[in-house]
Amino acid sequence: MKKLKITLEILAPIEVPKFPIHLDGLLFWSIIDHSEFSESQAIDYLDTILDKENGIYKTSALIYTRSLKHPLTACETNHPTTVNWNEFSLPLSKKVGTIVTKTGYYRKKMTSRNALSVAFVEFYAVGDANKIRHLLELAGFIGLSNKQGYGEIGEIIIEEIENDYSFFLEDGSIARNLPVSMLPEGYQGLKQQLPLKPPYRSAERHLAALPEFTVITY
Repeated sequence: MKKLKITLEILAPIEVPKFPIHLDGLLFWSIIDHSEFSESQAIDYLDTILDKENGIYKTSALIYTRSLKHPLTACETNHPTTVNWNEFSLPLSKKVGTIVTKTGYYRKKMTSRNALSVAFVEFYAVGDANKIRHLLELAGFIGLSNKQGYGEIGEIIIEEIENDYSFFLEDGSIARNLPVSMLPEGYQGLKQQLPLKPPYRSAERHLAALPEFTVITY
């Protein structure tokens, strides 16, 4: 297993999920989407690709980059709102005192989501570079609505580096969800119940720290 810096060229805005995007989660779903593996089998395969410490994969969360040539800018995406009218029992003609635009008959025709336009993003990991590259090529996209073209991955650059920044970045800030037992003494950041491994949507939760929104300027 090698210490790696992974740089992804991003060709379309990334729709930002509620929690940070972790590389092990991205690789996990690439395995699920492109194989007939169950979730437990996908985890077993991931064990052959990534190093672990205390049961946690040595991969960072996503890091955004910016430069004079390639700024990081916020934007918004819009999607047609899908409504299944069979879910509602009230007649369309019924009068209401307040119009609610998020649910029901009067919900907005378009749903907006926050997105970031970025040229390159980075991850750190300790693992098998060739297998990581293969799974990223299969994934093709990153972030929400990725099957609709958002967060398209272009060039993939994987470099072997001297230091391991998969848990802690060069400035000492945390690089991924980490349990309180692994945090530096006196850590003052936000702690909450968080998943520590894929699949992040349903994994067991532990009291842990959440990495900050990280931007590296070049």
